[in-house]
Amino acid sequence: MKNTTKKLFNKVASLALAAMMVLSVFCVSTPTEVSAAGLSFKSTGKSSVTITDEQCTYLTGNLAWIKFKAKNDGYLKITAKNASSVAPYTQGYWQLYDKNKKNAVSPSHSYDTNKTDSYYYTDVYGVKKGVTYYLAVESYAGVKISASFTKVTDKSGSKKTKALNVKKGKSSTGLIRVGDSKVDDWYKINLSSVKKFTVYLTPYTNDDLVLTVSGSRMDRAYSYTVKAGDYGRKLDFPFSTNYGTISGTVYVKVEPATKRTSGYYKISWK
Repeated sequence: MKNTTKKLFNKVASLALAAMMVLSVFCVSTPTEVSAAGLSFKSTGKSSVTITDEQCTYLTGNLAWIKFKAKNDGYLKITAKNASSVAPYTQGYWQLYDKNKKNAVSPSHSYDTNKTDSYYYTDVYGVKKGVTYYLAVESYAGVKISASFTKVTDKSGSKKTKALNVKKGKSSTGLIRVGDSKVDDWYKINLSSVKKFTVYLTPYTNDDLVLTVSGSRMDRAYSYTVKAGDYGRKLDFPFSTNYGTISGTVYVKVEPATKRTSGYYKISWK
């Protein structure tokens, strides 16, 4: 974490120094830690935590630890908004940790409220029912961290023989939870006299996914890495075959590309 902090500090040094010059006029007290005991997100619905200019990491040297305990399986969406009274925007990073605040269970994500693309100030985590997590936040100026929890019932099959049938034009939501040792989400597409079809995947994850499409009438299995940077974008994967029309079943597998990948996605076809 220290190495990450140094890299991010270099990137936002000009902003932080400008904020520091102004804040130093108002802040003369001894820096204190932003207490985790007083910072938490609600287990359901929407909630937020504001880290003031006086509490920001640049001045205190401490991270803010925000507690969250999932009431159900689902995903936690995090967004950052500038809350500084001295800086026009704010930057920093956050990372999700286990209940002991020792082991990171997600990649670190740098946020920048000066960007227009939501990817730069939004992150998402798939979480497990009854499990406690802590979001570690480093800030260079005042920031409002908002959280929104959504319950998800994942109906995908855990293996090929239990693949969920997805009807043409219908969408299904898959959940990848933090800490799942192995995740293979299986879907099946029943085709009849169709030569071409397209699989659509919209990722809302904090790291990459792998999409694999296969079928007895296809010449081979096709695998694609879906980047975390495609967050919220509906990606299309068109397929055809050299064997004329396809009839039968096509299988689609979605899995995390890394051990720390979590979040959710939407899948459909036509």
